[in-house]
Amino acid sequence: MIEALRPLISHIFLKEVDSTNRYASEHFDSLPDFTLVSAARQTGGRGRSGKTWISTGENFYGSLIIKDMRFHPHTCGRILSLACLELLRHYAPSSKFWIKWPNDIFAGEKKICGILCEIKTDITNNPCGLVAGFGINVNSSADEMQSIDNPASSVYIESGRLSDIKKFSFDAGIFFSEMYCNAFASGTDWIFSRWKEENLLAGRDVKLVTEQGLTVEGRVIDILPGGQLLFRPDGGEDTVLNSGTVSIKSAEGLFEKKI
Repeated sequence: MIEALRPLISHIFLKEVDSTNRYASEHFDSLPDFTLVSAARQTGGRGRSGKTWISTGENFYGSLIIKDMRFHPHTCGRILSLACLELLRHYAPSSKFWIKWPNDIFAGEKKICGILCEIKTDITNNPCGLVAGFGINVNSSADEMQSIDNPASSVYIESGRLSDIKKFSFDAGIFFSEMYCNAFASGTDWIFSRWKEENLLAGRDVKLVTEQGLTVEGRVIDILPGGQLLFRPDGGEDTVLNSGTVSIKSAEGLFEKKI
């Protein structure tokens, strides 16, 4: 029964596009459920909070159309981030990958993957699906990564091997399908628990920039079931945050078991 619910991924591969999320959104009605639109280069990609996702080298840019909304959009984002995490561990098994709240993926202290999920609505403004966008630095060199403001890495840097982008896209679909099927088998609580375990932020001192641009230093106390961050500012009281940009003040002991 569970295997029957494993999504069959359809693929559309574009050599270049302004934005895979825009393409998937514009063709949402006509494309089959679980279509993965991917490209080796995009010229107008967006990240969270409207930030630009810079395309350097031959990398992976993908957007997955999800119409069968069996899970909450937040859960779909967690499924995708966990699938990307396992995909990266498959391609670079010697590297230390982890999820940084809410769904970015880092290799050590360097970002390698970003995820942006956008809800689609019908003419009555009711949710009818999701466009789950994700970009992964695949074949960018260390020199190309230096053009990005924040520290970044790629599969090539981590593994020492160039990857075929089309094969990488098909593998991304396989890993997502597997994780989506696991969500049916184990439930959303298991997905949340696994996603939280891979975040590595709880108990760490961080610097947080709010959407209003306010910079606050403090400690991450916990990640709540709704996905919010329980944050304790230095000298202040615990507060619940739905969004914001977090940077770790010190990566010392990042991969050591937390007490």
